[in-house]
Amino acid sequence: MKINLVALLGMLALVSVVRADSANNGIVASGVMGPYYDASGQIETRIYWAATNGTKNEVVVDVGQGEVVIGGGAFVGNDPAYELGSGGLLTASYPYIDDEWYDAKTGNYEPYARSWCARSNSNTGATHDLFVQVIGMKLKKNSPYGSYMGSAELLKYMRYRYEISSYTAHPSVTVASTPGFTMVSGGGCVVDFNGTTLNYLTESVGVFSTGVYGLGGWRASSKDHGVSSPSCVVAYSISLVDNNGLDMLGSGAIPAFGNFNVLIRDVTKNTVLHAAPNVIPVMNPLSVATAANNAGAVRPNLPDYNVIQYTNVTNLPYVDTMFGKSITWSLVSVGGRSMYNSYGRMLTALWVGDGNHNAVVRDKDQTYPDGGALYGQAVYIIKDSGEGLW
Repeated sequence: MKINLVALLGMLALVSVVRADSANNGIVASGVMGPYYDASGQIETRIYWAATNGTKNEVVVDVGQGEVVIGGGAFVGNDPAYELGSGGLLTASYPYIDDEWYDAKTGNYEPYARSWCARSNSNTGATHDLFVQVIGMKLKKNSPYGSYMGSAELLKYMRYRYEISSYTAHPSVTVASTPGFTMVSGGGCVVDFNGTTLNYLTESVGVFSTGVYGLGGWRASSKDHGVSSPSCVVAYSISLVDNNGLDMLGSGAIPAFGNFNVLIRDVTKNTVLHAAPNVIPVMNPLSVATAANNAGAVRPNLPDYNVIQYTNVTNLPYVDTMFGKSITWSLVSVGGRSMYNSYGRMLTALWVGDGNHNAVVRDKDQTYPDGGALYGQAVYIIKDSGEGLW
């Protein structure tokens, strides 16, 4: 069955997209970080990023040649003068599905993404920065060792899926895992009807299901705020083929490569109004950004921020005692859920930083002070060692 990509993109109202291309129209800065490798040296990732500035922002960032989209994220950098009760909020951070390939085995057209798209907006019209990143992945083959698998070949072992919610003030939808595949990443997007929707992401996160290895689905939720502005929200997922009990020493789930293992870390932090300043450990590639966005900068003592920080995954007790070395996993996904008490809190960051090791999740209230809790999630992958080590 051929999917209707034209209808999907039209519904999402992707108008005036700022693409981080060679022209860099509307982009104030961009760059690439990496390459990064897992413990095997055969999973190679790079982070491409771009940023723009305005009261309502949208950026699309492409992966490099020969790479596939495995994840991405976004970060809203607000002017400190606007942070108490104002500033920008995320309305979208998702794999930008705009193409498809034909699977001769199933007779289906399979959608896929070559980019990551993110948007931000504000009820108050506040000017803010929007940083957007996409994680591109390549795999190195077992034989001849060091040679790369082409992106067209790798796409055969991946699935990109999406699900659209109903039209309501607080929409929510979950895209379920695909049989035979392990979900490792996802995103969410508020549908911006006619460019006037004031509805903001409160959740873009993996969910667990009994009997499902890894994530059972990816859920996206949003809400209007202060004024009535119903909408729909779209949940997206990215999955890798299951191991299916195959040993890497055999052909593995991906011939000439092997199998993946998945590690999921999560934590919940309660919001305390008038709390002490938080340190936000995200990279700051923008020379034009405000000092409050700098890596390690201490935020002003304001009550509207809640930050979850993950430490470097290599500090986890995943140590091969035989060789006494730390095991490096590849961070491919960051998810978050903002939980609030009354008026609402909304997401402002789902971001991979610090050399592809740390995940940052952030939320805030706006105009109407409100507390609650923030849930953060990071998903890592590694090539299965085939020896029971990881």
